[in-house]
Amino acid sequence: MAARQEYEELQNLHPLYKEAKEAMEEGDNAQAEMMLDNLISMQPKNARAWLLLSQVASGPEKVEKCLRQVLAIAPDNIEVSRRLR
Repeated sequence: MAARQEYEELQNLHPLYKEAKEAMEEGDNAQAEMMLDNLISMQPKNARAWLLLSQVASGPEKVEKCLRQVLAIAPDNIEVSRRLR
């Protein structure tokens, strides 16, 4: 059941998220960052987008901001809590 739920979540991702992930995988972090900034301006509570943005953010302050946003949205995210320590 969990695999089906994950599949459905992936199918429902915003196209900008998918494009940003592809850009990141191709090594174009600047393009991915720009796309994720745009997506977050439309969906500020998109924890998945904030988390991906933390991986391509252009500076440590922005990385920290992204991680704090993820925790504000999903306070039980252990991975993010550990990264902020």
